[in-house]
Parts: sequence; C-alpha cells; structure tokens
Amino acid sequence: MKTDLIPNGPMALRNLAARLDAQAARSDVVMNHGRGRASFVGDVYRTAASIARQEASQLEKMIAALTGEGSR
Repeated sequence: MKTDLIPNGPMALRNLAARLDAQAARSDVVMNHGRGRASFVGDVYRTAASIARQEASQLEKMIAALTGEGSR
C-alpha cells in the first residue's frame, strides 16, 4: 500500500527547504532586520534551503532515470 502521508525523498527535501525558509524569515525578524535586510543566520538558513531544493531536483531526476519516466 503506497501512501503520501509521510513524505520521503524529494518531497521531504522540499518540505525541509520550506521550513528553513520560514526559519530564515523568523531569524530576520528576531535580529531586527525586518526592513529588507537579511541577518547572517537568515542567510545561512536560506543557503541550506537552496541546497535542499537542489538535492530534491537531482533526486527527482535520478528517480525518473531509474524508473524510465524521463524517456516518455
């Protein structure tokens, strides 16, 4: 039985990226950088989110290649 209730693979990485982006926004507010200025900690969270999205994309490509979905 396949279920999407528990994210795994690319979905889990994209969820992680969304949470990291949200944490970056919170860090900017806490550090009083709400007016378009990003905090160093916020930048670190945004960089980690970007890496997670890149990894999700690469994983989706690998899955497509292995399952033959990319050739359709």
